[in-house]
Amino acid sequence: MTDIIGVNGKEIKSEKKSKKDFALELLNSIKEKISEGENLESCFILLKIDGQYLRYSTGTDNVMEDIAQLELLKHDLLNRMTEAKI
Repeated sequence: MTDIIGVNGKEIKSEKKSKKDFALELLNSIKEKISEGENLESCFILLKIDGQYLRYSTGTDNVMEDIAQLELLKHDLLNRMTEAKI
């Protein structure tokens, strides 16, 4: 089953759609959120396409906040990995 976290923090699960379809939907949703907001503070996007990791980000104003975001993402991924083993 495909697990992808949406912009609202909820998991999107489906066996019918490919990861590529979900990624495109997620990017469209992100685009809408960026357009609706007044001030984008930071953005990190990590993709793995054809075995290669591609990294995209806005400039950084506060390195410690960015590191904290990455630590939260790491924590979330480790929790999901642990839940998948149960």
